[in-house]
This record gives sequence, C-alpha cells and structure tokens, in this order.
Amino acid sequence: MARYIPKSKVSILQTTGNEFIIASTKQPYKGTYMELSDGTFFVGNNPQNPGEELLKKKPLSISFGVSRNNSTYRKLRRPVHDNLSKITPIPPSKPKPTTEDYKKGYFTRYFCVRANENKNYFEINKETYNLILKQDPKYDFSLYKIGKIKWVILEKNNQTIASSNQNLLNLKSIDFPLIQALFNNLEEHKPLYTEGGYSTSDTNVIPYTGYYHIHPENGYAMEGPYHVSTKHRRLYLISNLSNTTTGVSLSNTQQASRTPTPTSPSGPTSSPGRGGY
Repeated sequence: MARYIPKSKVSILQTTGNEFIIASTKQPYKGTYMELSDGTFFVGNNPQNPGEELLKKKPLSISFGVSRNNSTYRKLRRPVHDNLSKITPIPPSKPKPTTEDYKKGYFTRYFCVRANENKNYFEINKETYNLILKQDPKYDFSLYKIGKIKWVILEKNNQTIASSNQNLLNLKSIDFPLIQALFNNLEEHKPLYTEGGYSTSDTNVIPYTGYYHIHPENGYAMEGPYHVSTKHRRLYLISNLSNTTTGVSLSNTQQASRTPTPTSPSGPTSSPGRGGY
C-alpha cells in the first residue's frame, strides 16, 4: 500500500545527482524529490504516491591506516599527515528561504565546485561559504571555487520568476560555466499559486487567485505567499465544498477548481482559520 504523506509536511526540491543515492540500489539519484518534516527523502513530487526512499551521500572521509608501513610513513611525513588529518570534507547543504526572504522577494544561494573542473557543482550554506572564503584550514580551500547567486522567489515588475533567474544565471555562467546544471529548476522555492481553485469562504464560493501557503501545524491553505502573525484568510478547496454551498454556484467555478495546484509548499508555511493567524 502506498504511504500517505500530508502535503503540509513535504517540500518538493531538485537534486543534480551529487546529494542522494537510492536506498535499495545505492545508485546516485538526479531529479525531483520530496523532503519530509522528519528528515527523510523520497523520489518524486506526489505525496500520495511517494517513490523510493533516498539516502544522503556520506562525504568521503580522510583517514589513515594503522599498519606498520602507514606508521612509518606518518613519521617521515608528519607535517603532511597532520595537515590532511585536520581537513573536513565540504558538506553539501540546501538552505531554504526564510519568511524575511519571501518578504524581500529573493535570497542568496551559495555553491562550490572543484577548481580544476566545471561540473559537479553542489550547494553549500552561508557559514561554509564564509569559512572557505576566509581560507579557514577546516576545509581544503585551495581545491575548490566558491560562488553565490541572488535567487528570485517572487515576481516583480511584471517579470516572471523563471526569466529573472535565467538572466541571473546567464551572468553567473561567465565565471562559472555549466552552473545551470545545479540550478536547473528556475522556479525553485516559488510559493504556491492558485488560478482560482480555492475559495475564501466555505459557505459562499468566492474564488481566490494568487499566492497561498499551508499552515505549518494544521495544514490549512491560507492566502499570501508566506505566514504572517496578523490576521489573514483561510482558503477552501472548491472541489471539496458541499453541493449545497450558496452564493456563486459550483458550476460557475468548475473551470477554476480544475486548475491544478502544487502538491506541497517549497517555502515557509502558514496559518489557519477563517481569517486566522
């Protein structure tokens, strides 16, 4: 039986093949995946029919044997051994935009690639980026190139999110060829959007068009791209409303209710209630 996963507990993301392996086959996985609130990962983007479980790749550790030959080598090359043994593999990371980022409409993403190649980029967090930038001995900074990019998550000035991010990637690719292989989903982290499949009332069908979010605790759909502490309206899926609903007839909103909506939020989630919080 397929495992059911509540939509409010899922984030839909993309991986370029450097982060995960398929649990059953141990083969690298590239494509769309779901991250659950309990820290597990699954192939696909449908919470009602999740694919195979994914496991995060373990960073290669720098370790030294304990044989007699290794002991002799360490004595002869003690400085090299001591330096290498202190180096930590650079950890991949996939930070998500915060509520403050959604208010701004963008956030900064950080990435890394080996200095002698232009592929196999992977995303890192701001802390790791700053340590490498400062040439902290924790990481072997001489082997890697690092970069950052502004990533648009809300439409502004009548320019789509996808076109804005494509323009930013085109500029960044001058210094980092093939960077789009890492950021291949131009609308990644875009808030949920409905063309009218939700109503702002559960007694009268009042179609709502625009960004919406999911309450983090109760799973309600609510107006707006992110959660705020002030009062805002709960949304109701029109296709789930009773046929006895008054006001605008269901037949007048069938086209709107057929509009597909995303299966899960990729950014901050929100609050409940009929005009809730």
